[in-house]
Amino acid sequence: MTVHDSVGMMISGLVIGSAVAIKDLIIWGVCIWGLAIFPVRVTTSDGQTVQGKLGGISDVGLKVDRDGETVELPFDRLASLEPLAVEAASGRSFLISLLDGSKIAARDVSLSDEALMIQPRRQQPLLVKLKEVKSIRFRAASTNTDPLWLGLLEREGRGDMLAIRRDGDRLDPYPGVVQGIVNGVVAFDMDGTLVQAPIEKLEGVIFGGNRSIAEDAPIRVRDVYGSTWAVAEILPSEPDQPLRVALGGGIVHELPLTHIVSIRWSSGLQLLAASPAAQRSFQPYFPTSLDASLLDAWFAPDTVGESDLLMQGESSIEFRVEEGFKTLSGSVQREQSVRQAGEVTFRILVDDQVKWEESIDGQKRLG
Repeated sequence: MTVHDSVGMMISGLVIGSAVAIKDLIIWGVCIWGLAIFPVRVTTSDGQTVQGKLGGISDVGLKVDRDGETVELPFDRLASLEPLAVEAASGRSFLISLLDGSKIAARDVSLSDEALMIQPRRQQPLLVKLKEVKSIRFRAASTNTDPLWLGLLEREGRGDMLAIRRDGDRLDPYPGVVQGIVNGVVAFDMDGTLVQAPIEKLEGVIFGGNRSIAEDAPIRVRDVYGSTWAVAEILPSEPDQPLRVALGGGIVHELPLTHIVSIRWSSGLQLLAASPAAQRSFQPYFPTSLDASLLDAWFAPDTVGESDLLMQGESSIEFRVEEGFKTLSGSVQREQSVRQAGEVTFRILVDDQVKWEESIDGQKRLG
């Protein structure tokens, strides 16, 4: 894939599927909760699409009521589920990253006795063992602080780390041990001195140990508040009941159906943003004395979140795709921080042959 121009491009929800892939589409509206009316679109790994009302979940698959007929779809044949309408949601949230790959948007957290109590927005609380937690970010993501925060997450260390947000979007990390979190204050032991750090002054805390976050969850569920749940198993439920999911560490959580944005099974789809790139490159418009490796490190395409790619003009990224995938789906738009820019051309090549090419002028979005 290549982009030609001098502006940033956001490639959203780019996926490949064994027969079909649904782009990351959200239709904003309101579902009627409590009347067992939950219209969905389910896509199977062999390309079939079934649309109807979710009729419950059994031990082996989903039930979809379609025109008075109940269709049961086995889990091992599923690629994705998307509601036909999703309720709007907003509100400031903390983001808790678990080692199982879950990223939970929560309105509050508290820590005591080696256990973290997480209060997701409009959902039941979860009690998680501290050893299953990677980090808590108290501030919203931003283009200025994201690289700094991600850099801190990649550091290896035995102890915990407290990141303080300074003026100018600067992050100051301090090593130590998190003793507790309660009433909006982090109790932090910094070299023998106990510091009471107000959460509003912090970027977040990162818990110690050389522990990496798992990336191989068989099912991922996204909700309207920005959580991504790494799910080991979807448990049986009745048509008028919340979605019941088994997370890592034996935790069972319930999500109201109206909170669901999407469910994706790893068997039928592959997110390119989550796949290792075979090659990334950036070619500047004008001659420069800077080393090519530095240019690539600063400006080559990179991932944003779990499903998006960010590409500068005159950059390209290459993926090696396994056999069996037949369909590519996604969308392309300018990155929101770009204020003024001319035309930009986006190309997709397969085996060095151009298969798709479009140009964007202004803020046009390509599907």
